[in-house]
Amino acid sequence: MKASRSAIALVASTLAVPAIVFAAYCQEQGKSPASPRWSPEQLHAWIQGEFQRTPDVAALIRDVIATDGEYYDARSAGRADAEPAVKAIATRKDQLMAKYFALWTERYDEIRRRAPAEVIAEAPRDLELEARIQSLFKADSIVSALVQSIVAVDQDIDRLANEGRGHADAAFKAAAELKSDLTAKYNTLWNERYAELRRRVLANIKEGAPDDLEGKITSEFQRDPALGRLIWDVQAADRDVVEARRAGRGRLDPALAAAEKRQDELWTKYHAAWSEHYDEFRRRILTGADEFAPWRVDARIGQDFANAPDVAPLMEEMSATDLETAKVQDGPARKALERRKAELSAKYNALWTERYPGLRKQAVVELQNTFVPPHPQQPEAKHAPAAPERGRQAPKVGRAFTKMAIAPGSPEPYLFTPIPETIAARVSGAARDERSEPIAKAKVTLYAVTREGVKPAATTTTDAEGGYDFRGIHLPVLTSSKLLPNQAMPPHIRFLVSGEAPGKGIAWGRGLSMWQFNPENLDENGGQGHLFLQSNVTLDLKFGKAAALHGRIVDERGEPIPGAKVRVVNHAEIDADGREAGNIDDLEWNVLPDGLGRSQTGADGGFRIEGLTERFCYSLVVTRPESTRTEFSLFAATVDGPDQDHKPTSVGSIFLGTHQARTSPVTITVPKLRPIDVLVLADDDGKPVAGAHIQMRAELGASESGDTDDAGKIRLHSPPGEHVYLISNPPARSRYLPTYQDPIDVKPGETPSPLEIRQKVGAELIIEAVETGTGKPMPDVFFWWTAEGPPDEKSRSAEDVSTVLRTAWTDEKGELHATVAPAPGRRYRFHFGGMREPVTSWFDPFAARTYGYEASPAQSEPVELAPGKPTRLRFELRKGPPDPNPYRPRVRQPAP
Repeated sequence: MKASRSAIALVASTLAVPAIVFAAYCQEQGKSPASPRWSPEQLHAWIQGEFQRTPDVAALIRDVIATDGEYYDARSAGRADAEPAVKAIATRKDQLMAKYFALWTERYDEIRRRAPAEVIAEAPRDLELEARIQSLFKADSIVSALVQSIVAVDQDIDRLANEGRGHADAAFKAAAELKSDLTAKYNTLWNERYAELRRRVLANIKEGAPDDLEGKITSEFQRDPALGRLIWDVQAADRDVVEARRAGRGRLDPALAAAEKRQDELWTKYHAAWSEHYDEFRRRILTGADEFAPWRVDARIGQDFANAPDVAPLMEEMSATDLETAKVQDGPARKALERRKAELSAKYNALWTERYPGLRKQAVVELQNTFVPPHPQQPEAKHAPAAPERGRQAPKVGRAFTKMAIAPGSPEPYLFTPIPETIAARVSGAARDERSEPIAKAKVTLYAVTREGVKPAATTTTDAEGGYDFRGIHLPVLTSSKLLPNQAMPPHIRFLVSGEAPGKGIAWGRGLSMWQFNPENLDENGGQGHLFLQSNVTLDLKFGKAAALHGRIVDERGEPIPGAKVRVVNHAEIDADGREAGNIDDLEWNVLPDGLGRSQTGADGGFRIEGLTERFCYSLVVTRPESTRTEFSLFAATVDGPDQDHKPTSVGSIFLGTHQARTSPVTITVPKLRPIDVLVLADDDGKPVAGAHIQMRAELGASESGDTDDAGKIRLHSPPGEHVYLISNPPARSRYLPTYQDPIDVKPGETPSPLEIRQKVGAELIIEAVETGTGKPMPDVFFWWTAEGPPDEKSRSAEDVSTVLRTAWTDEKGELHATVAPAPGRRYRFHFGGMREPVTSWFDPFAARTYGYEASPAQSEPVELAPGKPTRLRFELRKGPPDPNPYRPRVRQPAP
């Protein structure tokens, strides 16, 4: 028996804490063993291989594989499990496996004595042990689904709060109550399972079990058809209850009561099934029996079929036809391609149906004859880590805190851990059309957001049920954003997913951030709307009918502009009332094949953008050939009729406010640009400011940005107009403040227009945090302040000290560097504020987390924040007694 491939792909997979979390515990710097030694995992693999190579065990394995084949043949012939002949086959397999396990138990110790040098597994350190226990707990697909429900309810609460619906609102009360119940269930599960999880982790460590043992056990559980269906039933029951509660049904509602009763029954059944089968699945993997499990046959069948001389080129032709079809608009050529694709698909399906029985018998024989357990490689002596290759960034160490949680709401210690360069992610989903029907053979591409931009990471095609699944794709970990490269952010990964299908517009999956793993504080994770780092993500793609935008780009005299470029940057679906919904930001259409999502004008100024979808509003950017940095923005919609006025459905739309959306054919007027030579000088001493980032906004939706050179100069280009705005953002870690230029009047002309910007000078605040006794730098430390003297009567700005310190913390060198607006006549005392949590990019002084740290001095001497005069402070941090309730909100103090 085997579960269908689509069912397996859709079963919730497990979470994994990266091995990098434990690296700090498992290394001793500066030491190298005198001779090669084996880890417990290598030792176990060697014992398993030696056991399976003995002649009688190898023959026994071949008998097991043959029995699996007999069972499949019987079921394929329509014979039921209750028939005597089928029962006899199942009984024989059980007897063979019992003999296999008995031989393992009998020979294990003798084989182990013959093993080469080994290391004895050390007792795990407390924090490592707790991390592994929690990882195992979160790996349960049921727990993972519960976490996702909690996050979804958190998002509901945020949405209601943004709509102005307070605690007295019925929907808000229902959401808060549901969140409380789900969190209580999460905590109860943890308390119920902790002792058993700890036993399992300690057993794995003692026996030198492979790191992925628990993941393999979960996979075996999910591959079992009956257990897989049980998982689906439990998750469906959970969804029914959550949706009923989110819909506002009270506890006395009969439908809700029935759903909760079914949920409890299924959970009880699930836990009983897991307890019943766990030891059996664990034994299969530790003894190597999973290496010749029936599903291995299915994998070999697919590989053999795809590698056949006539199938491989057929699959390539199908992919090529898909791409060609996507590029061609409606007409005879497209119909011919669609007929060709249908013919190829029919041929592919016919070959599969014809060859599957023979391929399966062949796969069984091959697995019998070729099964040889791999011998583990001899370990090598450890050496000091090699220097990173030239041009390759070495992994950062000590930048972020990773917390090892015991349960939500429990006090936890911090520890420093390295930030990996990449994280393996899993992204899956389904491609569906406008009628929610699955789309097979759609091309799906996963794009990684890197420091250099968006890049394709992997490509696949959807199966017969429209499903796709990217597994183990390594995506880069980011610690800053593209827009704010100098502002630190919690470690995260970001990605996009696109889909292409014949006759359909390009479908995009929303760009997702997955913040660093923080299991302790579900409220903050959900509140930020981000998933846990290394969570599995389900991202469905909705396809609509293909459409295109076309028109001309002309100058102010109506003359065509050859070589102008136009591209899509954002889009939003249009509902029946002409409002945008389901917006997706910062799409990277330039990674798609030419002509999809972008175009370049010909000699007549004409353009055509393919790959779009009917009833969508697109944000377009146009550039002239002589100034590719100056961009003109407009909106265009793939609807019939005259230009329209559109409104967003909520403040979350990418197009805030009412705006005009043009319809094809679109005539875009892009006037000739006037050069502007900008010179940025310091306001106090008149010296040039290098590295200032200049942003320009002008009429007709024109914008441009760039950095000044060493002489403080940059050339921008603007269309003529009376309202051209510029802002000069200072270089990172400088003494300057953002400076806003008064609107300037740009006249038509070809000669450059000079413009001087005097960069404002702020007060530099430099705070150093070190560990008491050692002097080691302490990163990720927040500081706060109290003030003496008259309060500032002016309204607070983005450069005010209270605003800046909310998003500033110490870096790897233990230094906080901030430039704030001067406050003449006012004196400040600064003090230790708290430790930055992994998912936090701002500081709340009234709900700080100190995690038992204390600072000396308790506060600084009074200092004045004067322009051009750096203020340097130093604090020593030591670990004090733990706060019995570190999550208790602090009492707000009256403003001084």
